[in-house]
Amino acid sequence: MAALVTALATDFTPAVGDFIIQVTGGSASLTRRNVTGAATATVGVIDSGGAVICSNPIAGAVYQLVSSNGATVRADQ
Repeated sequence: MAALVTALATDFTPAVGDFIIQVTGGSASLTRRNVTGAATATVGVIDSGGAVICSNPIAGAVYQLVSSNGATVRADQ
């Protein structure tokens, strides 16, 4: 499994299908833009110590993990 992102506020574009996210040391919000230039929407909040499986049905969707409390994040696919 390859890392998609290991830093906050960094765009990543997973392939169509599932990807996983892990958050430690604080909470993080997962955001998404379905196409370039679209507004950013919040997918959900992942609490510290949380790990989730996300489904990405849209080729080219751009995601980002953002946190106001310095969480450590990692997304893999």
